[in-house]
Amino acid sequence: MSRLSIRQSAAALALFIVVAGTVGFEFYQQRAFMLLASGALVVYFVTSLTRLNRDLRVLLLGVLLGVAAMRLLGLDIDAALFEGAARACLFASFLAALGMLRHAAQGSSLIGKVGDIVGGVKPSWRYLLLNGGGQFLSALLAAGALNILSTAVHRGNQGDTAVQRPDMRLLRERRMITAVLRGHCMAQSWAPTSMFVALMLAMVPGLQWRLLLPYCAAMALLSLLLGWVLDQLLCSRHRPVASPVDAPMQPMSAGKVALFPLLAPLLVLFSVLCGLTFGLVLWLDVRFVIAVVIGFPLFSIAWSLLQQRDLPSCPAGLAEAFRSQLFDGFSSQYNEIGLMGSSVFIGVLVASRISPEQIDAVLATGIFSPVGLVIAAAWSIPVLGLLGVNPMVTVTIVAGLSNYIVQVHFPVVVFAVALLGAWCVTAGLSPFAQPVLIVSRNIMRGPGQVGFAWNGLYSLAVMLILTLWVYWEAAVAGSVL
Repeated sequence: MSRLSIRQSAAALALFIVVAGTVGFEFYQQRAFMLLASGALVVYFVTSLTRLNRDLRVLLLGVLLGVAAMRLLGLDIDAALFEGAARACLFASFLAALGMLRHAAQGSSLIGKVGDIVGGVKPSWRYLLLNGGGQFLSALLAAGALNILSTAVHRGNQGDTAVQRPDMRLLRERRMITAVLRGHCMAQSWAPTSMFVALMLAMVPGLQWRLLLPYCAAMALLSLLLGWVLDQLLCSRHRPVASPVDAPMQPMSAGKVALFPLLAPLLVLFSVLCGLTFGLVLWLDVRFVIAVVIGFPLFSIAWSLLQQRDLPSCPAGLAEAFRSQLFDGFSSQYNEIGLMGSSVFIGVLVASRISPEQIDAVLATGIFSPVGLVIAAAWSIPVLGLLGVNPMVTVTIVAGLSNYIVQVHFPVVVFAVALLGAWCVTAGLSPFAQPVLIVSRNIMRGPGQVGFAWNGLYSLAVMLILTLWVYWEAAVAGSVL
């Protein structure tokens, strides 16, 4: 066995222990499980060090130096270290499960047919279908839907021979991918299964999902319409005479007949995955994220086995499918796991050093008005996100302002919606955000191109509208401007 194979095997084993420890802690609430998972996560990063990009290695080194400095200063950070490690392990397990689903999707012929479904839709409605459908599927499957849809769009677009010009092929891919990405990100503002919503509900006192839903659903609908308008303008600006960029990938007459036979297997696929995940939530009485960690790998392995066409050699096919899923799917998302794990770890550490009393003392000086504070907090999320600060770190810290917001009688729902909207924008804008990383990996484009270049104007427009809405809500509520 080569040195590389040994490292890959060690990384896969370490990550398996991380997942097992995280799931064990969820069921039994014993610290030993999480300590085991945390140690295994460290081993995973050590064995994967050569595969991590340079910026991430610098970030991980900074985390270690920061923890060491806090220890030398005599700060009591034991509880924060445990909580940060627990969240890092949870995200590592979550991303490992999604990696297996992505790998299974890439090998499926059904995913290529999804591109045909998309191409058979009238071009002027394609954005609405991808964005709206992406929101619904992401509400059920989280980032799993983003994996499947982005892979399908890329394969369908690359396999279409009607468009010969590379610039036209790129333009069509850009339009479809931005629709999928924006839909997925906006779904995180209203879906009850969203980690964004779960974190906001936990950190903002008195906030309930039923209060958030009308505002966030309206925000998602308006962002869909805004994105569609920008999509049409983009097409008009770049479309030359007789361009095939908006030509369907298959004739519409054929598409009307063949649409359901192509769509039915996809609906079955999603239904089985949703049924399995939500069935585990009800049966095991666990959080949705843990159900994803358990259910997605089982589903992915079964899906990979169904793709094996050589039935007589089933044992060999089983071994190959398992090996491929283990090394190419389960344990291959080194950079994504490192980035998300370190970001949430930093957020927990920083938040633990800022007490509500300290925040109140600073804000009592009157430097910020309530509405100015909310708007500044919202804009800090995308600005810092572009600078490499993960939105989860910023939101974890900024949400600590909720006590002050309640005290000055500013509408707490407006505060929460502003943060959620800014977070959703950043998720599709920052080249360091998980959705952008997932999409850029699946379509083999740079995260800066997918996030900032393709989504920058849309993100700016949404943030400006969100800012005006916060001002309007503050005026209606009679808050100090």
